[in-house]
Amino acid sequence: MLLSFSKYQGAGNDFILIDDRDAFFPCAASQIQNLCHRQYGIGADGLILLQSSSVADARMRIFNADGSEAEMCGNGIRCLFHFAHQLGCATAKAEIETAAALYSCYFSGDKVAVLLPMPTYVPELELVNSGVRHVVSFVDNLHTLDVEKRGKEIRFDVRFSPQGANVTFAQLIRNELRVRTYERGVEKETLACGTGAVAAAFMAMKKFSIASPVNILTSSNERLEVFQKENGMELVGPAREVFKGKIQI
Repeated sequence: MLLSFSKYQGAGNDFILIDDRDAFFPCAASQIQNLCHRQYGIGADGLILLQSSSVADARMRIFNADGSEAEMCGNGIRCLFHFAHQLGCATAKAEIETAAALYSCYFSGDKVAVLLPMPTYVPELELVNSGVRHVVSFVDNLHTLDVEKRGKEIRFDVRFSPQGANVTFAQLIRNELRVRTYERGVEKETLACGTGAVAAAFMAMKKFSIASPVNILTSSNERLEVFQKENGMELVGPAREVFKGKIQI
């Protein structure tokens, strides 16, 4: 089968986007792994399906690079909204159904925003749920931190079993929050993580009383912004189509 796709990135977090409104994609883990492979496939942190929804304007299914399905992805849903708008099945604002909840997405100037529910916090584990689970750890020197080593240790800690957790490291420098995230399912550091940015911003507000909006510098050196709203946390950042093509699967 010849598969049409678009490649997107949100602040360096990259995804394969597929129009699956006809529900044809097989969703086999091995197929997703092959497509996300950096050398032998298209290459991506994850694969996202745009599907029809009976309760929203569209439905997002997202799979990590290892083939596992995720509940939510902050940068991914922003890319999906842009993709849906390009296809003409979303206007300037849309409700997107995910496995976690319904999310509102909309344009904010030339960027894309998504409104997430207020995160929940388990203080004894330093665990924040911002759509997916993140352990948030503030460090003194983010630049020299071995994110792969330390992130993997925490991600597989027995306290977070069986599903594990993403791990977001953060450092507050003046009024800017710098973050690096080890992502579950990708099993390495990614250049950005939207839910990780929201989780880190939420904890920085709690620990250091910094005001909204929180400016986030990601590993890609692109910036995300997190605004605290009455009804949740708004994540704003770039979402761009990199290229489109067809691949035999």
